[in-house]
Amino acid sequence: MSITIYAEADTYLQENTPTTNYGLGTNLNVGNIQGAPNADEGAHTLIRFDTDSLTPNKFIQCVLRLNISGISLIDAEVIENYIDVYALLVAFDETTATWNKRNATTNWNQPGASSAGVDYDANLLGSIPFPSLPLDPYYEIDLGTIRQERIANGLLIKPRYPLTYADESTHRQLIFFDSIDYTVGTGTNNSDPQLIVTYGSDYSLIAVINSTKRFRQVEGGWIMGNVLRQSTAVTLQIGPFLDTTDGFSLEAGLTISQGDVKLSKAGGVQAQKNEASAASYDANGFYQVALDATDTNTVGQLDVSVVETGALPVCHSYTVVPQQVYDSIIAGTDALDTSAIQLVGDADAAAALKNFWKLGVTANSVHNPSATATDTTFETHLTFTEDNIFAGASIVFITGANAGLWRRIVSSTYTDHALVVSPALLEVPADNDTFQIAGRT
Repeated sequence: MSITIYAEADTYLQENTPTTNYGLGTNLNVGNIQGAPNADEGAHTLIRFDTDSLTPNKFIQCVLRLNISGISLIDAEVIENYIDVYALLVAFDETTATWNKRNATTNWNQPGASSAGVDYDANLLGSIPFPSLPLDPYYEIDLGTIRQERIANGLLIKPRYPLTYADESTHRQLIFFDSIDYTVGTGTNNSDPQLIVTYGSDYSLIAVINSTKRFRQVEGGWIMGNVLRQSTAVTLQIGPFLDTTDGFSLEAGLTISQGDVKLSKAGGVQAQKNEASAASYDANGFYQVALDATDTNTVGQLDVSVVETGALPVCHSYTVVPQQVYDSIIAGTDALDTSAIQLVGDADAAAALKNFWKLGVTANSVHNPSATATDTTFETHLTFTEDNIFAGASIVFITGANAGLWRRIVSSTYTDHALVVSPALLEVPADNDTFQIAGRT
């Protein structure tokens, strides 16, 4: 969706009249004025739009439209000049701003709002050739896609310096645009400065993938990242840190102290990291952040967040695992501890499995000539001289109605060579059904 908003304030600054305000004039001048002290100064225009009226948290694609009311050229032989548009970093007052001051009491850092990085953002928004004229009675300057906050203080429009003329002593290269006062009392005249805005993505939901394992916060959620070793010092790569104004410029000069790095362990309340050192810049907007054994002492999710003035917040999520798990899966220097209980969730079954491998297999058969066996107790052809020698072992039937069935032996009696199993068999075993016992104690 595109909308057009009109300037709410505009004026121009002229070097050869450094204390004069032109906020109520009908023109906006840009260029170089004959009689200025040198060819690198001249006339600059300031325009502010009501960006608060725009939908918040959106990237906006902007086109600046300026209606041409006139042009004045003397010795216009100039080598490829341009009119450039920048975002102001400080506010101006329409009715008191002059070449020397941005309001009634405050000087520009450099006259003419000429100080890059202080008076205006040095990142160029857009430009047009000058003094070439468009076919239409207006200029349209593409300002690209930006965050609306970037132009909240207004726009600075000025010629590109240095200028070179055939005769430096007599020259004028000046263009006049209609101001909001061209038609007195209106703010929506089509000749007023206009900003044509097309809405883009909601930058509060933009996900920036930092690498294959590190991610920014996405729509209020988290994407799991690297695996860390419990209670072990580590240095993390945190970033990229991006400029809050345009959302894409890399921030390489941040001071990220211990207190700026917040940790949340296993969903706990955020607190500063324990390791005392500040982060150090690496490259491509990434900083190295050191954690110590205390910082990584809790198994589970570890969320690391950094909020630093001038940069978008950066959040990373890690999984802290026990040292033995990390050494086995990540480092490859150990083997995982496993428990046989996990096979069936039964400690006795685990003991039986242990005995199976430790003590071997005993093969035998059922002794049930008188059909006295039940589905839990039956006599065998085994020979043993004490009770419960097979207790805790496992039995598997090889033949008969229970073939392939495993059970745990809960007791054994030597007087009748009988076994008691649990749970019950599917069928009462028949005489001479064969079985094997694993893990005889």
